[in-house]
Amino acid sequence: MKEKIQAKIQEIKDDPKHLKQKQTQYIKELKLDKSEKHLFTAAQNYSYNKAFRYDMLLYAYFALDKILRQASKRIELSVQEMRFCSPEEISNLLLSKKGPSRKEIKERQNLCVVIIRNKGAAHLIGEKAKQFIKTKIQIPKIKKILPVFMVRQPIWVG
Repeated sequence: MKEKIQAKIQEIKDDPKHLKQKQTQYIKELKLDKSEKHLFTAAQNYSYNKAFRYDMLLYAYFALDKILRQASKRIELSVQEMRFCSPEEISNLLLSKKGPSRKEIKERQNLCVVIIRNKGAAHLIGEKAKQFIKTKIQIPKIKKILPVFMVRQPIWVG
């Protein structure tokens, strides 16, 4: 059992070496010129960074959830209610108990537009939010689209 684990660890350590060899082999087989190699490398970096950014996003959500759980115990709001508060409001609530009321948070859960400016975030709720959406946001009208069926094709490969 221990030998299998050690072998697997060694395989994981050697994988980048094998990967580099395979990449070099593919570049030679495809006879890529300098600009094509550059595109190949850019695509590799993009794919790697996309996965890395997604991992960091998930980690940020994980860490934020822990922070919100601790803060919610101190300010007597649920984690779900705190998700509708700005970071400034959460800081204010932790320091001085001044912030949005439960009623305002409930209204934010129904409809809220957040406008971020230099001074912080402004929350529009209820009728003000509806009015802002009507006057400032252009929603394109969508024509009726016939469904397209694609068999064994991913919608998004990235």
